[in-house]
Amino acid sequence: MGYSAGSGFVCAPAVLRISVPESLRPVNFMFLAAAFSMGTFLANSIFLVSNLIPPNIISAILTAAAGIFYLILRPDEYPLDECTETVSIDGDAPEPIKSSHPVLFVFVLMVINVSIGVPLMQTFSTLIFSYYGMPKNLASIFSVLYPILQLIPVMISTRINVSRKRLVLGGYLVAIEAQFFLLLTSSYPYIPEKHQMIAMTVLLLILSISFVIPCNTALCILFEQFDGSNVKTASKSRCVMWFLASISTLTFSKVLVTYGFAVAFFPYFLGSVVSYAVMLFIFPSKHSFVIKL
Repeated sequence: MGYSAGSGFVCAPAVLRISVPESLRPVNFMFLAAAFSMGTFLANSIFLVSNLIPPNIISAILTAAAGIFYLILRPDEYPLDECTETVSIDGDAPEPIKSSHPVLFVFVLMVINVSIGVPLMQTFSTLIFSYYGMPKNLASIFSVLYPILQLIPVMISTRINVSRKRLVLGGYLVAIEAQFFLLLTSSYPYIPEKHQMIAMTVLLLILSISFVIPCNTALCILFEQFDGSNVKTASKSRCVMWFLASISTLTFSKVLVTYGFAVAFFPYFLGSVVSYAVMLFIFPSKHSFVIKL
């Protein structure tokens, strides 16, 4: 199961890149974003109905259904030797803008996808919500609620005329600000416990909603940085994200219980700030980023 999930996580965006015309890619990647949110929703909600249906039965049914639909809908053939374009870029569509340092860009992008808190919220949302005194039942409900809230910005992002650069950089900036106030709220000793619990819950919801647009919009940009066999580099960056997410899920809960939220969360905030600073200079753009003094 781990092998299948990992290989699909790494390869699915590459398949979209080589199989879907450019004009349709935003819609396809939007569906991918919605699928991640719904996956989190199902994973967190399965245990709420575990008394009625065992979680492993639900997982098996969903997995079998997805596999059957894939077998029905998959292309007749995939390119084997090289990841070449199987569908030509639309005639009226402009050539994708590429970064001045595409390899560095795709790896930094995957690092910030981890540090911004995606694997933490997917894995430990109930633990984090309940850490500051929220009852576990209510924490479980919030863990089911936030993936549904994530669908709202995903839908809105397809309706507004905003450049992908602003969606990505602006979204990450909002998420980093939410991370900063989470650290501030968690470490400030003079906030009443109930107020702290409410503030942390609101900030966690803001964080989980704010990172969904940049993370998934950036995924669309990620695989446009390379042509031909170099598309594999983008898949390798996804492997790095998978590896870092694994480390995150192995260590966060232990550090949280031992040293507290501020200590456990600070490395993620620091990683986000450094990655964002690097990304400002190498983000795909027609004009280089310059700081005017």
